[in-house]
Amino acid sequence: MKKTVLAGVVAGFSLLGMSNGALAAMDYDYSGTFAKDNDVVCFEFTVDNAESEVTLFTSSWNTGGFDPLLTIWDSTGNYLFDWDGPMGVGDPGSAGSKGVTYAFGSYDVVYTDSFDKGSYVATITQSYNFANASDIVNAGSNLADGFLFDDVPHYTSDDYLNLGPYPDFNGWSASGSAVHTTGEWAFHIVNVSSAQLKDCNPVPVPPSVLLLATSLAGLAGVGYRRKK
Repeated sequence: MKKTVLAGVVAGFSLLGMSNGALAAMDYDYSGTFAKDNDVVCFEFTVDNAESEVTLFTSSWNTGGFDPLLTIWDSTGNYLFDWDGPMGVGDPGSAGSKGVTYAFGSYDVVYTDSFDKGSYVATITQSYNFANASDIVNAGSNLADGFLFDDVPHYTSDDYLNLGPYPDFNGWSASGSAVHTTGEWAFHIVNVSSAQLKDCNPVPVPPSVLLLATSLAGLAGVGYRRKK
């Protein structure tokens, strides 16, 4: 189950302040472009103060980007919840990051809540590409279980949703009609201690490479002992 981390992502952050000796509260802004319907981008963020109010939002719908889906996981990848819209039942509005106000559209993701101290993982997918660990799919419990359309890279054009077929990256208007969009996304993580892009699917080291590394380390150790 392949989860693609995208190249060419733009990131930024700003220092907001210190509290009780904790790490500074910071904002992080990211943007990029999906190549396929089922691409996934992952972020890791930490909260240093218990019950800190964190805002997670996208600001790409109004500029032609796709309808995003946000999923939150704990530090070990266990599913916590997902969110597929603004806080106000599809009402557009705005939110701030690094002192800049961003407008979000009816299908952007906007989520604000108090998070316990700890580390979390956030993933952005195109709408309907729910995690297999989600309550909707109910097939697993972890990020490693993948996403609903991992094996269907063009699930809108392949008409897996029975709504088309349409080209990749389609959203839906308030009336339910299809609106062609692009693979562009913009994501903001506000008021956290740290954040960074995360490899959604780390490539395991082949056993042969591990064996070679172990052998070389052993030989190096022998050589060192002989020199002594």
